[in-house]
Amino acid sequence: MAIPGYRILRKIRQGGMSTVYLAIQQSVDREVAIKVMSPSLSSDPSFGSRFYREAKIVGQLSHHNIVSIYDVGNHKHYNYIAMDYLPGAPLQDRLDEGVSTEEAIKVVREMASALHYAHEAGYIHRDIKPDNILFRQDGSAVLCDFGIAKALKGNVKMTNFGAVLGTPNYMSPEQAQGKELDGRADIYSLGVVFYEMLTGQVPFNGDDPVAVAVKHMTSPIPKLPSDKKAFQPIIEKMMDKKANARYQTGQEVMTALDELEQSIQSRGADHLTQTGSTTMQVVGIASALVGTLITTISLSIKRLMLTNIKFSNTPVQLSRKQMEDLDTFILDNGDGDLPEELGDMPLIQDTIEQPAIRPRTHWIYWVVAVVSLGLIAFIYLDEQHPDTLREAYIKANHQQITPSSSIEDTIENTDDSLEKTIEAAPTATTVTEEPEVLAAKPKEIINYALTIKTTPSDATIRLLNIKPAYKAGIKLPPGAYHIQVSAEDYFPKKIWLRINNKNISRQVKLKPTRRLLTAGTVINDKLSDGSEGPNMVVLPRLNQAIAISQQEVTFQQYDLFASQTQRSLPKDYDWGRDQRPVVGINYNDAQAYAQWLSEQTGQHYRLPTKEEWQRAAAGGKDTTYWWGDKAQSKMANCKRGCKSQYSKLFSTQTAPVASYAANPYGVYDTAGNVAEWLNGCVEWQDAEGSLCKSALVAGGSHQDTIKLLVSTSTKTTAAGQGSKTVGLRLLLEL
Repeated sequence: MAIPGYRILRKIRQGGMSTVYLAIQQSVDREVAIKVMSPSLSSDPSFGSRFYREAKIVGQLSHHNIVSIYDVGNHKHYNYIAMDYLPGAPLQDRLDEGVSTEEAIKVVREMASALHYAHEAGYIHRDIKPDNILFRQDGSAVLCDFGIAKALKGNVKMTNFGAVLGTPNYMSPEQAQGKELDGRADIYSLGVVFYEMLTGQVPFNGDDPVAVAVKHMTSPIPKLPSDKKAFQPIIEKMMDKKANARYQTGQEVMTALDELEQSIQSRGADHLTQTGSTTMQVVGIASALVGTLITTISLSIKRLMLTNIKFSNTPVQLSRKQMEDLDTFILDNGDGDLPEELGDMPLIQDTIEQPAIRPRTHWIYWVVAVVSLGLIAFIYLDEQHPDTLREAYIKANHQQITPSSSIEDTIENTDDSLEKTIEAAPTATTVTEEPEVLAAKPKEIINYALTIKTTPSDATIRLLNIKPAYKAGIKLPPGAYHIQVSAEDYFPKKIWLRINNKNISRQVKLKPTRRLLTAGTVINDKLSDGSEGPNMVVLPRLNQAIAISQQEVTFQQYDLFASQTQRSLPKDYDWGRDQRPVVGINYNDAQAYAQWLSEQTGQHYRLPTKEEWQRAAAGGKDTTYWWGDKAQSKMANCKRGCKSQYSKLFSTQTAPVASYAANPYGVYDTAGNVAEWLNGCVEWQDAEGSLCKSALVAGGSHQDTIKLLVSTSTKTTAAGQGSKTVGLRLLLEL
């Protein structure tokens, strides 16, 4: 495959809709990825429109984490887009090997930044998935494939085929239902990718796309493994079934990740993987101990109070169920009726003087043991987890503790019947100090100066990802800034600069285009197969920067074109081929060669106009010939007056190119040898101007006398016929 201006190196990957190649953009000698739409889809206008819509959308976005578009076009029924070459494997390949938690956070943060920028610019992606996340050489993630992206505003309507677009495993509920979408659908899909990076699998799977879509709409979000529980709230908010309940922007996702990261840092490095499980274990243990402590103390004290009542010394045998019923009655403070089977027991009044039955006391040891365990647990929690104790207990008991209240206050409020008893009893433990809760102070944002110094000094500087216009020393808050530096006749340059905590000054040197090359410089463009094109010499600049062929186009150069385009080879009249100037070609052949060379090199080649050719031929001289006003022998190849070894009075032929001296501009053979086609038709054969009847040639030939070799010499020739006296020379627009 050959695409004008690019040298294809190899195929990178192939999909159902397109193939991506690694190529060299020859005009700037940089590696690019060329995405070529499958020829089988070219006949479907909907696919073509999506292909070009991707280029149009991405062309309006400039962000470090979004792929950049350099060129879009069509060549021989191939639609192509030239874009950033991203050497890193897609995220999908990394998932097969496993993604670390730190890398997952980094990818989500960078993708959230990219989505925030795209959404602010008015576009939603609609196909966020690991296959569409690639990586730069520096490891930063890049969002690709905006093929089904859509403008948030406008009257663009999708076809029935496009009513539900996306990948089922990553599709938001509203996307699966074909509803109107906004940026929150991308947030949902990114949440699915986040879940997959943390667990190695998508949250919802099924036998067919419909089953997966239904799960996205109805099934609860699966819980993360215990070592990833810290991320559960973020995942659930990103993947909420209701768009209004999700993070509304990519910036909110980044903020949530930042807050989680700060929390992790403040609690220690191990908190990232242990916070969820450890906190829940602490809460469970504390809740169980507190509940057991309250129950045991209540039961024990009320049993103790009952020992002051005297019972008959008649043995009373109680079953296990009766004992449980009695305990329940006691704990309920005597509310309700005593069970009938217990109501018939012979209670003795206080006034009856009979020795009381001494109760068993072994349960006291259990009370002491439980109280001791409670003390140990609370002491440990207070020392090791002072910042989580309050929150844990609140969650366990579903009630709020004010800063002035203590654990005992809460216990007393939960059981009014024990209030007086606990007050009378020795205090088991008291939390006397609460962790100090400090109100978060807003961070003071400090701006830093950004200064860009450029070569050339009059270059234009633009800040692409923020609205303020650049000026030297502009004050900006910390962050990443996308900067474009451009100047006339220089290649523009885009760079990313990060401002941290100091002023930034950067020197940017632009690479000059070929328009700034000095006169006399020789340019030799490479063809797509690596072979060399004609040597072009830069002319002194007037209005437009141009270069012209140093020599006339040779048979060797033209034959390559003819063989690649299935044209018949022109006759050489037995004079030889290789380095002799090509002859026998008509005006259309000359134009076709210039067009082919343009496609091969990515540059703009054409035939010179009359004025351009005459300026090049004169070599900067205002004389009859480029060497002076008088005819001079052995300066050119002509029939008479030149004393050429190749052409005599009765026998003439072409000479190999550059057989005679070059003019002051370094251009050979503008006088004699072969006349050369000029750009522009003199007379059209039809009224529509589609077929040229006659055109101009300039410079004289081997069959002319020296008097016809003057720098201004031109004549009209039939455009549709080749001649042994006419060849061509090309002009290159710089």
